[in-house]
Amino acid sequence: MMTIRRLLIAMLGVTMHLSSAHAGTGYHGFSIDQSARQLAPDVMASLNAQLDIVEAVGLPPAVLAALKATPIIVDPDLRGNPGIFAVRGGAGAVYVQPIVFAAHKPILLHELLHAYHFGTLGLNRPEIVQTFQRTRDGNRFPAQFKSSHFLENGKEFFAVTSTLYLFGDIQQPPFSCNALAKLDPDYLDFLAAQFGAHTCHAGVAN
Repeated sequence: MMTIRRLLIAMLGVTMHLSSAHAGTGYHGFSIDQSARQLAPDVMASLNAQLDIVEAVGLPPAVLAALKATPIIVDPDLRGNPGIFAVRGGAGAVYVQPIVFAAHKPILLHELLHAYHFGTLGLNRPEIVQTFQRTRDGNRFPAQFKSSHFLENGKEFFAVTSTLYLFGDIQQPPFSCNALAKLDPDYLDFLAAQFGAHTCHAGVAN
């Protein structure tokens, strides 16, 4: 009887170990929670490639550590965007669809910058709020940009402009990192203080 009981306990331990292994994986210090859906190899490869982009843009170690502390959670019920930053139950995380991510697009960089804004900078950071308001209300960009993603609110303004600053050209307005020159010099100094000096990599968006 004791032999059977010990066997059952051992089997339960193996099952729990395998379940834990499938629930959470890591990649270069990033935490990926697959408890809701185990990712197929091609999907995981594309997700890892997204994280390679984050590591390749030259973030200061403290900023990169803050981004790596943000959980990445596979959410099979997510619709629309391939990934979003959201606060659920008081905790912030990046939620991703279990799909193959488009190559060479800084999707997770954008979402992790939302996490950095929320968790490290604070959503009421005056450098961001004031520059966003002046940019939204001014005429620095073409009129057709007024309804663009980066002028929706301060959160999107920071994530989009920071992505341009770090990565280079993207496929949504204002498209080119050269457009950052239209923003307040104090805001560009703020980005440099957060992320270090970066050179505009114009013409790299695919």
